[in-house]
Amino acid sequence: MRRYRRNVTQPSDIAFLLILFFLVLTGAVVDRALTIASSEVTTAHVQESPVIITVDTAGVARLGQSHLDPSLRTQIQGKAVIVEASADTRWDSVVAALSTVTDYGADSVSLSMGKQL
Repeated sequence: MRRYRRNVTQPSDIAFLLILFFLVLTGAVVDRALTIASSEVTTAHVQESPVIITVDTAGVARLGQSHLDPSLRTQIQGKAVIVEASADTRWDSVVAALSTVTDYGADSVSLSMGKQL
């Protein structure tokens, strides 16, 4: 006499149970929010145009016509800075310019590559 193996579950049953499991699991997560007092007055900051630093193919970083040096720290500190470099610029020069701008206290630093200088 042959014994037939019974198929205990159908694939659709397993899929249905998985769907139910994930629905119950995601419903258990409770959103938490912070309450903020509305009596506080906030001022909006006026967005300034970013400071643009160019790094030429010789590796010289410039802010306008002047070389990037510590005397320009006040023009960079707390502002958004874009470092522009061409595709031919050496990476060590670009990294040095990014590091200098960060050390001078720039609020945010972006990199623009590929522009012919």
